[in-house]
This record gives sequence, C-alpha cells and structure tokens, in this order.
Amino acid sequence: MERISVQIYQASTNAEISQGPVREVLSMIEVLGTIGTVLAVIGVVLNNHLCRWCFVVWLISNSLAVVVHLITGPWSFVVRDLIFIGLAIHGWFVWKRKHKTRTTEKER
Repeated sequence: MERISVQIYQASTNAEISQGPVREVLSMIEVLGTIGTVLAVIGVVLNNHLCRWCFVVWLISNSLAVVVHLITGPWSFVVRDLIFIGLAIHGWFVWKRKHKTRTTEKER
C-alpha cells in the first residue's frame, strides 16, 4: 500500500513540475545553483593564486546557495552556507591584515 501511494505522489509531482509556474521556479533554482557552482570554482582558482577577491566571490556563491537551499529545503545546507558566508567575511579581513603586515615589513 505504501509503495503505491509513493508512486501516485511521484506521478502527481512529475505532472505538476511539467506545468507553468512550478517548472519556471525549478528552472530558476537550477540557474542559481549553476551560477553558484561556477562562482565557487572561480573562488578556488583565485584562492590558489593567493588573490584576496576569492572571498568576495565565495560570499556571492554561498549567498546564492543559501537562496537555493532555502527554497528546496535542506536546512543543514542552509546552516553550512551561512557558516561559509561568515568564514568568507572573516577571511577577507584576515587577509587584509596580513597584507598590511607584509607591506610594513618590506618597507623596513
């Protein structure tokens, strides 16, 4: 009985997805997720080149991930993404201080 009800639910969900507004929302979620993934990869490349702007790129990427996960509902991912946003902000300021310290040492 449970298996039949799951199949009926899946069939009705698939029918709803193929219709207008639901399909548009899912398409937008896919677009946001793809943009977020591309930005995350760009952030890693920037980090590998020791570019401080990686944290700004990650901030944007993780903000998009928060939106996607708020809509789709995996709450543990929302928490993870919010932590990553905090770490990106922290990293931005830590790298700024390290850069100033290095510059000061070189000037001596």
